[in-house]
Formats: sequence, structure tokens, C-alpha cells
Amino acid sequence: MRDNLPVTNPPHVYKEMPNPTSEQIEDPTFLAIWNVIKSWDVNAPEYYFGYCGANGSHVMLIWNAIKEVK
Repeated sequence: MRDNLPVTNPPHVYKEMPNPTSEQIEDPTFLAIWNVIKSWDVNAPEYYFGYCGANGSHVMLIWNAIKEVK
């Protein structure tokens, strides 16, 4: 006989955010992106739940997307 307990959803597995290297942090492209988004609150639902202040990992998501189309 099955218990009438609520069924919970399995935990959501998020992708790991990319981290910039010390060289990338000083790159002009990184700095240009950072200067635009540093005051933004952002949401990257593949990587975490909710909004947070932009950081270097968000810059890397944008940078990596740009590199894919070049």
C-alpha cells in the first residue's frame, strides 16, 4: 500500500558558471563588457535561481557567446 505522502521534485541541477582567469580580467573585451553590466541585476536560469548582481562569471557567459559567433 502506498503512503499518501507528498511527492517532492528532484533537486534541479544547474550548470557551473565560468570563472574568468586573471588574464581575462585585464582584457579590454572583458573590461568593456564589465563596464556595461556591472550595475545590472541579472538572472541566468541555467546556472542558478533568482537574480543577483552581475559579476565576472556573467561577463564570461557573454564573452564566450561572442567568441562562438566570431
